Amino acid sequence: MALQCIAGLKIAVKKTIYNPGFASAYLGFGVIAIMMIQNVIASGVTGYDWVKTIIMLILMGLIEILLPERLFRNHNTSYGYASAKYFTKFLK
Repeated sequence: MALQCIAGLKIAVKKTIYNPGFASAYLGFGVIAIMMIQNVIASGVTGYDWVKTIIMLILMGLIEILLPERLFRNHNTSYGYASAKYFTKFLK
């Protein structure tokens, strides 16, 4: 089985398109996402609204994910992994 390296992680290339969650992801959430985008476009959203939304999405990602992770991390925790062997298979 061939391996691809994307952003330093090894990802196994499968010979089939099926994976667990395929049906729910594409048939369920995909259809809902398309319907929602059609509804948003039909409601008269402008390009300026899309730009504001993207900026807010980036800011919320920084505020809600990166900032708390940086503030509350502790390198001296007792919950660390004893060995990095498991993670070495995902690195180059």
